[in-house]
Parts: sequence; C-alpha cells; structure tokens
Amino acid sequence: MARHLSRRDLIVRGGALGATGLSLPALLAACGGSETASTTTVPGTSVTTGADGSITVFNWPLYIENDDASTSPTLKAFTAATGTKVDYRPEVDGNDTFTAKYEPFLSKGEGIGGDIVVLTSYMAARYIAQGYVQAFD
Repeated sequence: MARHLSRRDLIVRGGALGATGLSLPALLAACGGSETASTTTVPGTSVTTGADGSITVFNWPLYIENDDASTSPTLKAFTAATGTKVDYRPEVDGNDTFTAKYEPFLSKGEGIGGDIVVLTSYMAARYIAQGYVQAFD
C-alpha cells in the first residue's frame, strides 16, 4: 500500500533534501508513471510516495557529487533523514531533448515515471503554462 505524506511532512522532507546539499534550481512535480506512485488530485494537501517509500527524480547529470543513489552521500543522507528512497535518474541532458522525449506523454496527461523533474527556469515556466506539473508547496 502506498504511504501518504502530509503537506507538512513533504515540506520538512524537502527541507532535509536541501539541507543535505541537493540544491535544485527548479523542482517540478511531474505526473508519476507507475501504479505504485501517484499524487493526489488536490494540489498541496498530500503526496503519495511509491509503495516502497520512494520518489523518482529526473535531474541533469552530475548535479550532485555522483549520480549513483547507492553511493551518493547526498542521496544517502536524504534517505537516512526522511526514510524516503530516491530513484535518481540523470536523464535531463538538455531542456529541448528531455521535452522532446516526454512531451508527447505529458500533453496527453500521461505519466512519465518521475515525481520531480529539474529543468531550467524558462522550460519550467513552459511546463507550468502547459499544465504539465502539479505544485507540492
């Protein structure tokens, strides 16, 4: 069964993520893509982690000390502090290439398998304007 986090828990855990050194310029909550990960229909009230207590993050390569969740001090510290595992995927190799890959799904309201997507500000604004994201603050 999926574990629900309250808005307060998410903010606290997100703060712990930032405190561990994962400073992300733009956090976007993208639609989850599996049956074990979902978000609520009421933005800002609660968030569901995967059945295994995980979140999936799409980020740029080498935005943290390494891209391996099993050895990254940042990701290990976040998991230790919050109990939330991070499936860290360095798949954002460019705003345009990432968008070209996933926009066909997003435009249909389909999930892309990620809970948080890190993009630069202009592309983040575009995703927001297109309705591809759900706020979690």
